[in-house]
Amino acid sequence: MTFQACRAAPISVAPGATSFIVANRTRRARLFTIAGRKTRYIRPHGFGSLRVGLARAGVYRYFCISQGRPRVARTGVIAVRPKPAPPPPPPEHRIGVRQVSGSGEFYDRQTNASFVPRGNNYLRRSDQEVRDGQVVFHGSTFIAGKYGAARVEAALEQMRNDGYNATRVILDVICVRGCLGDFGTSGLSSAYLDNVADFLRRAKENGIYVMLANEGNVPAGTRWESTVNRSCCETFAGTNLYYLTEGGIEGTQQFWRAFLQGLVARAAPLDIVFGYSLANEAYFEADKPPLSLVSGTVHTANGHAYDLASPSQRQLMMDENLVNFAYHVRNAIREVDPTALVGMGFFWPQSPNPARQGDPRLIRTGPVISSSTLDFVDLHLHPKLELTFQQYVENFEVPRETAKPIVIGEYGLSKLAEPDADRAASDLVNWQRQSCLYGFDGWLLWTWDTTERAGGESELWTALDSGGTIERALAPHIRPDPCATG
Repeated sequence: MTFQACRAAPISVAPGATSFIVANRTRRARLFTIAGRKTRYIRPHGFGSLRVGLARAGVYRYFCISQGRPRVARTGVIAVRPKPAPPPPPPEHRIGVRQVSGSGEFYDRQTNASFVPRGNNYLRRSDQEVRDGQVVFHGSTFIAGKYGAARVEAALEQMRNDGYNATRVILDVICVRGCLGDFGTSGLSSAYLDNVADFLRRAKENGIYVMLANEGNVPAGTRWESTVNRSCCETFAGTNLYYLTEGGIEGTQQFWRAFLQGLVARAAPLDIVFGYSLANEAYFEADKPPLSLVSGTVHTANGHAYDLASPSQRQLMMDENLVNFAYHVRNAIREVDPTALVGMGFFWPQSPNPARQGDPRLIRTGPVISSSTLDFVDLHLHPKLELTFQQYVENFEVPRETAKPIVIGEYGLSKLAEPDADRAASDLVNWQRQSCLYGFDGWLLWTWDTTERAGGESELWTALDSGGTIERALAPHIRPDPCATG
């Protein structure tokens, strides 16, 4: 209340009980009144309060009235707006997981038929500016201003025509402009969420189920990144923050809740998502603490302490905490999307068959496959790269029978390893057939049509290269049984 006006802030409130804190900034006692309720006279430069129920939506006029003569009244209005209706709950996911004779498989909840994902990774790439000002070449599939709806539609339509039923896409989270994180609000980009929702709608129209994978870290520039970094950087750093600290789990949970709530608010058809992948390729970092430390005891997010001087304790720390991370983040996703399937992606471990020598990225997948609450596991293994199929399986610790489905979410072939398109197609078909012997439950080629490459990068065969040679070789309409020979 001033001599010139009687102002309220905010001027719009939700229906229900509303408390007013009234400041009299004049030299006369004044009262405040609204909806038939009023304060006592408030002395000059004093404060008062009034709690009143504003249950009806509409415009309420209020008054500030001075004591004595002449009696001066100032007025204003407050709008009471009805609460927006909550968004409808997400639809039930069409694809579920069940066990048949002790072995996990995907199935269609409506038809009860087995579901075998056969498809391709869809990926766009471009130069992007990151937080430190550097420009990196990275995924850009849904980046605002770069998302190509017409190209997406053409790709999904052709996949459908060839009998494919699945695709895998990766969220873009590292850049400062156009990615999933909105640096201006520390939340999520509305334009980016719109693009993801558009992709899901087009996928549903074409009957293509989607594996929606996160890169593994929360979007840059968001409040969830600050939560993850809460324990950085003396004892925990890098990807170790995510899997070993409470802040890493909490920040990741909060991000997934917000991301899915954003899609639900846009009425995105989440029933076409056959699975969310918590990480494109999850790993610990040996050159970051605590794994770079050689002594001492560290306490991690699962409430346990580990002796860093003991190799077995260090491995146990990674095994138990990765399972713990998956448990808590999967629960957070299912709070928003109760029928969702949740998995995680991995490249191949470095032993028992020597592989990826000198790479500081550490991962062991056996405990995740056998002991985690994940609904499926996504393994990445490629022909003519480093190991035979059996050696890959040994390094991944894949048993002959698994209680959860195992998908090959990435398998591709370098043109340096095989320069002939027909032989490359034959190699990829044989790779798929070999996987059947080990009980794999689905395949997604790397990639459908990604031609954008960084300088010096090895070129990979895409499905559409050489007039679609590989696309036809793997197409379900041509090869209905992916495990058949001949």
